[in-house]
Order: sequence, then structure tokens, then C-alpha cells
Amino acid sequence: MKTRFAYFGQPGLGLMALLLMLVISCKGPEGPQGPVGPAGATGAVGATGAAGTTGPAGVSGVAGATGAQGAAGNPNVVYSDWKPVDVSGTFFLFTDGTVYLGNDNKTDNAYLTQEAIDKGLIYIYYKLGQKTFDAATGETKLVERVVADSGFGYVKIPGRTTSKDEDFTSYYVANQLFGVNFLRISTNLMTTRSNVAIPELTGKSAQFYRDMVKTLPQYRIVVAYGSTKGGRSGAVDFKNYASVKQAYNLQD
Repeated sequence: MKTRFAYFGQPGLGLMALLLMLVISCKGPEGPQGPVGPAGATGAVGATGAAGTTGPAGVSGVAGATGAQGAAGNPNVVYSDWKPVDVSGTFFLFTDGTVYLGNDNKTDNAYLTQEAIDKGLIYIYYKLGQKTFDAATGETKLVERVVADSGFGYVKIPGRTTSKDEDFTSYYVANQLFGVNFLRISTNLMTTRSNVAIPELTGKSAQFYRDMVKTLPQYRIVVAYGSTKGGRSGAVDFKNYASVKQAYNLQD
């Protein structure tokens, strides 16, 4: 394509105008944008700034709901340790072969207070040896059992080397009397079996019989004071020592 120029004007300016027009008319169209160059290398990490000041404490949260009340304790129940029955008192041999062993020489008992008698429920438990047949060994052995108020127990006949049923004799333990700071317990030991005298137990001294029962029976006193009546004690079978032990958390 050809371009024609005509100029009419002041001489001297014509050449400059002509050059300007040539520059403008010769500029081509703008080309496409070039590709993006590669990313530059990552700069070094700057130094850690100083820690800021601690902000103010937040407001306290709302208090949680009150938990359920725990189970009642047993401040109104007192109990003694297990103690061997004292049989150092009266000794008497009945005609049927029963040996009577009393504890009338030592009857003091601090758990039996006037308040306990007037306001409490008093229970006396006995730990006895009960005969139990062991099928694994084919022998009879003694196992500790607890009864309330009174009960029969068994003891090995001294000198017997086997453990058959006939190698044991029985005893009976019971409360006789109790009062303020006073407890009398009796133990009756049998020296016969089916009305036949046991040779090893015939004609022995009082101390010999006392030694036979020096370990078992044992006794424990539990006093539940009046404020427990109709409360927790209402659901407790005091004839059942296991029930009492669980209800009042008694420790052996």
C-alpha cells in the first residue's frame, strides 16, 4: 500500500512533520505476551521476633452442676476385733462327757457400754471350725465359718494323724450373760462320740481341754446405735454375718 502526503504550510516545519508522520505510520501491531519467567529462589528465613506480652486471663467458666450425694457411711456402728474366747474360768465335767469351760474370770468388755445397751443393737458373732469333706483328697478338713449368737464347731482330736470324720469332736459356744462392761461366754466340749468315750479325751486336765479350743472359737461384738434403726439397718439381716459385714464394711 502506498501513502501519499501533501503538505501546505510554513516552510521549515515541513520536514519535521513529514518525519513524524513516517514514524507513526510505520509502527506495526503489538505482539503477543511472552511466557512467564521461572520463579526466583526463596529468600532466607528471617530471625524470630520477640515473644509478645501475655494477654489478660479469660473470664471463669460457669460452675458445673452439683454431683449426686454419695452413699451413707457407717459412723453409728462400732465393732471389736476377732478375739479367742477366754476359757480360763470355770471348769466342770458333766456325766455325759461334756466339758464346761467358762470365761467368768475375764468378763470385762469395753464395747458393752450403758449407751450401747440402752440405745444400740448388740450382736455377738462366733467364728467356728466346720467340718468339710474335700473330694479331691478324700479327707475331712476344718473351714472357718461365722454364726450369730451361738453355734456348733469342731476341733481335731489331739494325737490323731488321719483326717477322717471320726477324727474330730464338737464344741458348742454361746452367750451366757452380758451387761455394762460384762460378757460371759461358755464353751462346751464333747469328750464322747455317740455316747462312747473318746480315749484321747478321757481323764485329762482342765488345761488340756482349754488348749484344744484356744484358737477357735473366736468372737466379735457389733454395736449398731439407735440412729441406724429403720435406716440402713432396716435392710440388714443381723443374723447373717456376711450381710452385716458388707453393709457396714467390717474389716477382719
